[in-house]
Amino acid sequence: MDVLGMTETLTALIDRQGVMAKVPHPLSTVFLLDPLTLEPLEEGAQEGLVCLFNPFVTSWLECFYPGDLMTSRPSATFYGREFIYQRRLTVKEGWSLQRACGGSMEEMMTGGQR
Repeated sequence: MDVLGMTETLTALIDRQGVMAKVPHPLSTVFLLDPLTLEPLEEGAQEGLVCLFNPFVTSWLECFYPGDLMTSRPSATFYGREFIYQRRLTVKEGWSLQRACGGSMEEMMTGGQR
């Protein structure tokens, strides 16, 4: 099994070993946001930030920062959709995001130079 998630908040997208089509927990509401405008995206091949809401685990919205962009597609799984990792945020896309845990976003923005 492969897992993409944030251990700090118990948020996870799970799949079979070696497969990038991630499946959310059935109690989660998952959707994609435009990385520049933070507006919700329609279903399709558009890349977006994966956002999850699960009121049984957390009381706030989780986003996969510092920036894994994904697409969604229909699926025969229990959730009905799968989320596929595409790429990392560019500097332009990630510039206005909050500093991530461990300063990884800050390092990306400054090119590791202090």
